[in-house]
Formats: sequence, C-alpha cells, structure tokens
Amino acid sequence: MALAEVLETESPELVEAHWEWASSGKLYELPYFRTHYLPAFAGGTKLWVRRDVAKAIESKGRGCRLAADRGDLEKALSTHRYAGHDLPEDRRAFERPGVVFALNQADPTTENLCQ
Repeated sequence: MALAEVLETESPELVEAHWEWASSGKLYELPYFRTHYLPAFAGGTKLWVRRDVAKAIESKGRGCRLAADRGDLEKALSTHRYAGHDLPEDRRAFERPGVVFALNQADPTTENLCQ
C-alpha cells in the first residue's frame, strides 16, 4: 500500500516524519498530507498533527499556534532531538505553513512555548 493510501485510509492523529522515509515517500508533497496536517512541536520533537486534533487540543487550552519565525521557536527547532539529521526538505516542509502548533506542556527539559 502506498503512503498516500495509508494516510487517507488510516488518517493517523499524529505523524513523526523526518529524514529518509519522509523524503523517499514524498510525504511532504502529498496533497492529503499538506491539507490535513499541521507542523507541531512537543517535548523537543518535531511532529505533524492532524488539523482537527490540533483544534481540539487548542480549544481545551492545551496547545497554541505560533508564528514560525518567533525567536524562541526557532531556537527550539534548531536544537530539537533530530536537528543534526534533518534534511533541507524536512526543514522547508515544516516551515512552509508559517505556523507551528505547540503543546502547552509542563516538561522541565523544554521551554513551554505557549506561555
């Protein structure tokens, strides 16, 4: 089954996408992916969250949308756990929407970007 079919059929709430597998499957170019998923950041990890899930989390005050060019977000993204292994297309795809969804979290190892 092709990646596009899996996304459309299973519609996972969360996708951790990076490096070779995202590139080889052309994940970032898939219309369904681009329409239904939003870049997200939580616990030092870049993720993609389904837009309806992000909206539900945000409505409960447990997440926020941030401009991708915020200094604190840029710093967090430059030091995330896969920062040294990101491919240029990973970074471009993550920054393309101009907004990143962040979880409002109480994690002592990472800054709470929503506050």
